[in-house]
Amino acid sequence: MQFRKAWPRPRLQTRLALTILSAIIAVAALYAVLFLLMPARLLAMYSAHWLVGKAVEATLVIFKENPPARDARAARFGADNHLKICWRRNWDAAKPEPGKGQRPFVERARATIERDLAGKVRKVAVRGVLELRGNMFHVDVQPHPSDFLNRLPLGPLGSGEADLPILGIFEFAIQGLDGSWIIIEPEDTKSYAERLQPWLILLGGAVGLVSILSTITARRALRPLKRLAESARNFGRTRKAVPIDPAGLNEFEVIARAMNEMQERIKSFIDERTHMLAALSHDLRTSLTGLLFDAEELTGGDSKDRLIAGMEDMERVISLQPWSLQATISRASPHK
Repeated sequence: MQFRKAWPRPRLQTRLALTILSAIIAVAALYAVLFLLMPARLLAMYSAHWLVGKAVEATLVIFKENPPARDARAARFGADNHLKICWRRNWDAAKPEPGKGQRPFVERARATIERDLAGKVRKVAVRGVLELRGNMFHVDVQPHPSDFLNRLPLGPLGSGEADLPILGIFEFAIQGLDGSWIIIEPEDTKSYAERLQPWLILLGGAVGLVSILSTITARRALRPLKRLAESARNFGRTRKAVPIDPAGLNEFEVIARAMNEMQERIKSFIDERTHMLAALSHDLRTSLTGLLFDAEELTGGDSKDRLIAGMEDMERVISLQPWSLQATISRASPHK
């Protein structure tokens, strides 16, 4: 407690700046924790010869089935071989196959599948660009030297050729003689629940941290206003001024001092008016007493009685306390 009294409390603008800085640091810390602790998404790597063999086998097996049973057969074949295979009546073959980021190994696998299925299918297409599967793998490849890709062997894979690695970012589309398609993609390998994406956790955590810090700061900043409001409600309930203690009000200390000065001025004004009314009452009572004695000497009649009754009413009004007399006069005064 002694330390808190010795250390001055920062102003509102300083506390707001510290709140913003704390929120930024907390969000950065949350991002660092997510980056360090959450596992990365797995990216499968396939053998080119194995992938070609499975694609050819899947095509021959699936197209032998009747169309209503092809989709289920494709799903079973894909599950048995860690691939995602589906059968579709239509496929967006008109979409161009972009050359940017095209992997030559994937293109050679496509050429090999097309060679092995010659005469059994209409077309074999592939999309093997890194941009295909969203921003998670959106990168540009810049080979060095610039003609490096042109030096790689092209065309179908040879039977005795060494195997080639193919990353799990591809989509093979094989069109059968009936015009339907078989789509072969890598198996989905997510290391965390789909709804618990890092960006979603970061966004929710940032909103939560900023909301908590902002709420705490706002409540601490507006707490002195409650004291001022309570003092304003108590003002005028008694004739005595109730000064507001400005200690701990920080930025609102000037308002507390202004309210104290206002109470003193109002009390001084009321006291002066009360003293004035008391003096007027004393002078009026002296004059009224003389008038009553003069009225008693008048001859009897209705006029005398009404005059004496009016003077007695005035006497009762003057006999009131000064503040009561002031209230009576205020109520009797016509409103403008």
